[in-house]
Amino acid sequence: MASATLLEPTTVTPCQQIACPPMTVLSEGDWVSLLKRPSDYAHDQALLLCELSEERWLSWIPDHGEAALCLRQFCKIRRHALL
Repeated sequence: MASATLLEPTTVTPCQQIACPPMTVLSEGDWVSLLKRPSDYAHDQALLLCELSEERWLSWIPDHGEAALCLRQFCKIRRHALL
């Protein structure tokens, strides 16, 4: 089995700090929005597979594969309640 790609951490922007509060609860199976796609062909969302450490998650990115993501590289997708 090939090892997961380790994406380089991106610079934290003020927008990102607002969108991704530290109190956000993440869990396996959550879809997250990537702040930077790993390639031009990869999707801009990822599925969290398992927590690797307090700062990193193993994820699956459609049309890319597995990648270890730092918390600063994604934001949890907010689910809106149906009216």
